[in-house]
Amino acid sequence: MANILDDMLRLVRLRACVYFVRDLAAPWGFDLPDLEVAPMHLILGGTASVRVAGGNLVLLGPGDAAFFPVGDAHRIGRAGNADQSSTTRLLCGHFEWDTGAGMPLAANLPDVMVVRDLFGGGDGAMLRQVVAMIEAGAPRTAADEPGGSILADRLGEVLFIGLLRRWAFQAAPRKGVLA
Repeated sequence: MANILDDMLRLVRLRACVYFVRDLAAPWGFDLPDLEVAPMHLILGGTASVRVAGGNLVLLGPGDAAFFPVGDAHRIGRAGNADQSSTTRLLCGHFEWDTGAGMPLAANLPDVMVVRDLFGGGDGAMLRQVVAMIEAGAPRTAADEPGGSILADRLGEVLFIGLLRRWAFQAAPRKGVLA
């Protein structure tokens, strides 16, 4: 699998955009429409829930991520049973790739990918460092240091590869090019 994934990622012109890293106080939630990009939400602290239109509710905890490869509309918000006084630390962004070369990759991914415990396992420490660097450079205000958001976006590309690798190991797909 590693060689196929490496080969596919070399063919894809990957871009990431980190929107924000924020602490959100209850109640919070927002809806995203169908998008031309692939949104991603990573829970850094607290809990959240996501639901694709007409789909099941998925609960997320610290280190869990939800990624929508084909940009399906969805809702993310405070988990239903969470303490009203609790906050959720959330990293949100999106990924995109050229549809020509990346089509085999995108065509073999589910509509929603859930990655559990991103910071556990063999590459967990490295991914925790990547996220810490994203947090240091992520957009906060218009007065942020020059280049900070570009740095966060480039690190987001590394995060995407880590998410995809972890998903492939967790989901162990049985069909498609990643099987």
